[in-house]
Amino acid sequence: MGPGTLYTILAKFESDGYIYETNREGRARTYTMSTKGTDALHNAIDNYKQIILDAQEVLKEN
Repeated sequence: MGPGTLYTILAKFESDGYIYETNREGRARTYTMSTKGTDALHNAIDNYKQIILDAQEVLKEN
């Protein structure tokens, strides 16, 4: 992933409220995940876990 792609994603996450800037030293920035971001991450993890469980069930049937 190139820097332009990464910075675009960071800007989108920040504007959507998933992360916020906590420190800036020169050009270096530090971000922290917000409550909204943490909730979204947990939801994504739960969804992937369910996909894995569903796939395992399908594989058991075959």
